[in-house]
Amino acid sequence: MDKIIMRRLKHLQRLEENHARDFEDRFGTEASRKDQQRDALNNVISADWNRKQKSAAGGAFGRPLPAGWRKEHWKTQQAMAADYAGVKADNKEEAVRALEGYEAELTLPPAA
Repeated sequence: MDKIIMRRLKHLQRLEENHARDFEDRFGTEASRKDQQRDALNNVISADWNRKQKSAAGGAFGRPLPAGWRKEHWKTQQAMAADYAGVKADNKEEAVRALEGYEAELTLPPAA
């Protein structure tokens, strides 16, 4: 009985040591100033590139919805709401509302 308890205690101690070592490896040292500056610059460049890509693509606005979109699976409707209307829907009802709004905007005459 004592051998089992001692084995368990050693095992738990080993787990704690490994966890502590792993935690220190991952989060122990703070990033240097150069690394922080590089990361900030990377974030700015990425944000600029994403903005340019979105503006160049022009979004999906203007494309008609595919025929039979109301009969699609609700997960497909969620993806369509994100692609066409730019809305992240959490359920079928929100996806359908977003797609209906998108469809209504397409049928409106352009503003003068």
